[in-house]
Amino acid sequence: MKTLIIIANPSKTSFTHALAESYQKNCGNECKVVDLYDETQEYLRYESKEQLIMSKHPGENLRNLNQEKIAWADELVFFFPVWWGSMPAILKNYFDTNFSSGFAFKFIEGKNMPNKLLTWKTAKVYCLCDGPWFILKIPFILGINLKWYITRAILGFCGIKTTDFQLFNSIKDSSDEKREEILGSMWK
Repeated sequence: MKTLIIIANPSKTSFTHALAESYQKNCGNECKVVDLYDETQEYLRYESKEQLIMSKHPGENLRNLNQEKIAWADELVFFFPVWWGSMPAILKNYFDTNFSSGFAFKFIEGKNMPNKLLTWKTAKVYCLCDGPWFILKIPFILGINLKWYITRAILGFCGIKTTDFQLFNSIKDSSDEKREEILGSMWK
């Protein structure tokens, strides 16, 4: 199986990156990695907490390269922190730019729903949240349903079946032992 790992966290020392590296090491698949904060990606990104870099909109070449990687993969695996009840803007921009009409779906005249063009792919989503667990696990409290939004409104709209969705909460306050336990048992 061919796996494309997409990481959306500016901190290379984050637990998000540790999870992604652990997945790549232990999944047993041929992997490619797209780090949305890598300098080769021209998305909106933070250089530091104080400085927001407004990059130009991704050009046709970058979109073509990313779509080639998406087309290559059998499985897409997303790793990101939850900010303000949602994914980072850089990941939303990645979806908006690369999961475009004609590539990920195609509208047909006279039909309400488009043809899903990525039906042979699967996805896994691993997100980390330092906020209270109940805000994201009980969506009716604030109307936030991140799982539905990503798995149905984005990936499902394109025909991608999500096989795993996990939200890790309170990582900031967890012990090193707990983090090691998660990394050690996650992919078994």
